Amino acid sequence: MSVFHLSVTARSINPVVAALAALLLWIMTPAASAAIKAEGLQYPAWLVADDGRVALRPGDVLAAGQQVSTGGGGKVWLRMDDGALVKLGEQADMTVQAVAARPAGTSSRTSSQPGGPTPEPGFMEATLDILEGAFRYTSDKLNTAWQRDVRINLGSTATVGIRGTDLWGKVGPEQQFVVLLEGQIELTDRAAGDKVALNTPLQIYQAAEKSVGTVEMAQVQALAPETELDFGAGVQSLQGGFQLNLASFDNEKLARAEAKRVSEQGLAADVNGVRINGDQWFRVSVNRLASLDDARALMSRVKKQFGYQTPWISGS
Repeated sequence: MSVFHLSVTARSINPVVAALAALLLWIMTPAASAAIKAEGLQYPAWLVADDGRVALRPGDVLAAGQQVSTGGGGKVWLRMDDGALVKLGEQADMTVQAVAARPAGTSSRTSSQPGGPTPEPGFMEATLDILEGAFRYTSDKLNTAWQRDVRINLGSTATVGIRGTDLWGKVGPEQQFVVLLEGQIELTDRAAGDKVALNTPLQIYQAAEKSVGTVEMAQVQALAPETELDFGAGVQSLQGGFQLNLASFDNEKLARAEAKRVSEQGLAADVNGVRINGDQWFRVSVNRLASLDDARALMSRVKKQFGYQTPWISGS
């Protein structure tokens, strides 16, 4: 890989050279990455932005200012570019206040060590507001290719400062807490500014009381399923290859109206055109189901909730 060095002085520069230099630097700058992407979910789940609310899909990318919400039975897993995973349980709301990722690259500075330029790690910066519900944040502590500055706000009470760790927490109307599972975190009271560090597994911080204590592993194990996807019960994932076809219409407008009805309830539905025996049909389908069992489970749910009589499964 070639390395370009550009050097200009204030006296020698002219508008044309400046424009070319800016263009060259823009081309050479690594593109910003997705930062946060929906990896898996079970409905109902929505992506909320200024222009309204839509059903969340695997692969959707979250931008600053957007919110993820889940309803009863809904859960979401969000993958960050640095490999960290944010899990949300049912009846949860999380807003992305800020997010930016710089991919790992190579510094232009010459290394004093043999082998050329010094490798530069990636950098992940994010601020996430947990407004309600259970959540878990997990990162790979062995991944040294990324540095992190991640903050998680527990409602309006405290901010969790993270630089690579594993934690589980919950925000409710009467209780906000976080349990450290591995690594270390620093909590800051958002009103008073007081700070406290957790660095021992199974320490718990109760935000309302501003207290630190410990919990038993059995207590954590009882809470953990709240943020785990229920595989086999209707999970959609990025790698999912099964499709649940809800209904077919010979009118595209009617098909899209039906897809909208389903999507408003937190289940993303697509309209796919197919030709059968020379006739054009429009299928309303739910895609990327993780397994045949997930497709069957979802089929049972949509029959009850939406009144479908003969949905069918396709894919492999």
